[in-house]
Parts: sequence; C-alpha cells; structure tokens
Amino acid sequence: MKKSGYFLYLILFSGAVVSLIVLTRTNPLFYVDMASLLVILIFGLIVSLFFYGLTPGFLYFKAVFQIDPEPEITRQAVRYFKNMGAYTLAAGLFGFLTGMIAVLADISDTAKIGPNLAVALITMLYAVILNMVVFIPFRMILERKEK
Repeated sequence: MKKSGYFLYLILFSGAVVSLIVLTRTNPLFYVDMASLLVILIFGLIVSLFFYGLTPGFLYFKAVFQIDPEPEITRQAVRYFKNMGAYTLAAGLFGFLTGMIAVLADISDTAKIGPNLAVALITMLYAVILNMVVFIPFRMILERKEK
C-alpha cells in the first residue's frame, strides 16, 4: 500500500463510517465518548513507552512514510505495529469489560443500562477503528517494504 493508497483507504473508511451513522439515523454525538477515547489512547501510549520507549515509536511511524527505510528498523516496526494492534484491542476489551461491570453493578436502574452499555461498546469500537486505520495498514505497508 503506497501513501496515496493509504490516504484513499482513509477516505473510503471514513465514508463508510459516516454512511453507517447516517443510515442508522443516530445522533453522531452518540459515538463520541472522551473517557473511552482516553482509555484507548492512554493505554496505547503507556504500552508503547514502557515496551519500546519514545524514540523507537517515532522511528517506526517515520519508517512507514520513508521510501527506503533501514531493513532492521522496518523489521522492528512491523513487530511494533503488530503488537500495538493487539494491545489496542486488549485496551478495548478492558474498556468493554469495565463498562459491562458498570451495567451489571446497577442493573436495577434501567436508566443507566443504556449509557453504560454504550460506553462499553464505544470503547471497543474505538480500539477496532484505531487498529483498522493505523496499525493494520502501517504494518502492511512495512511488510511490503521488507520484501
């Protein structure tokens, strides 16, 4: 996947997401939850810094857009994006389970079931979107550069 292919993918992916929101006739703000977003981003940042450090993370993102990155950096970056995709999904699952605990802890209050369940699902949705928009395409770009 070339840079232009990636940006086309982003446009098509964004169009598909917007189309689904429009077709379901839901308020787009239902898909915005800062707590869920922070769970995914902060968890990912902590994992990245703890296991890889600050400098390598930047090098790996830079390698995606370089024409001919160093083979060793490319190999390490492929592993980084593969692992970060898994960690991001784990963070989404963590957020989902936390939200489900909130639903089940106060299941007698039917007014709280919907919002708590929405937070649980949105956290997982954010993890899947981040994985599909960043980690999988970047890994694929780098795997092609390895060959």
